[in-house]
Amino acid sequence: MRLIDIEAVEPGQYLGKTIFSANGTVLLASGVQLTVYMISTLKRLGVTSIYIDDPQFKDVQTDDLLSDETKRVIIQQMSEAFEAVRSGKELNTRAISQSVDQLLHDVMLQSNVMVQLSDIRTADNAAFVHAMNVCTIAAVVGMDMGLNMVQLKELCIGAL
Repeated sequence: MRLIDIEAVEPGQYLGKTIFSANGTVLLASGVQLTVYMISTLKRLGVTSIYIDDPQFKDVQTDDLLSDETKRVIIQQMSEAFEAVRSGKELNTRAISQSVDQLLHDVMLQSNVMVQLSDIRTADNAAFVHAMNVCTIAAVVGMDMGLNMVQLKELCIGAL
């Protein structure tokens, strides 16, 4: 797998990492064969680079610290939180807390893996992916500092 500029992507190549929309839904799942329409849509959405499966780089794998499901849930929760603030509605702090629990679970399972924060961003989801990455780094740093679970969770919610 390798990261390439969207302008270098060719129809027929296979997507290496899932791409999420701003509300957390899957735009394109990893493994899908890219078409001209898909590539032009990604460009229109502001995607500047993507991971592709490349036979020459079969041995190069990027181990993600967070599962696709955790990424999807956090991006969705961040989108809903931003919308609640914009419209004056009450934040669903319980859902945010549960998504942070899921993130901490993933980080603890992969604590020996170097942090890999190169998710594909669209113009719409860039702020949410950034917030998720800040939260992930905060979790890793907090664990290294020896924070207990309550402190870790507070740190991560604050980082989001």
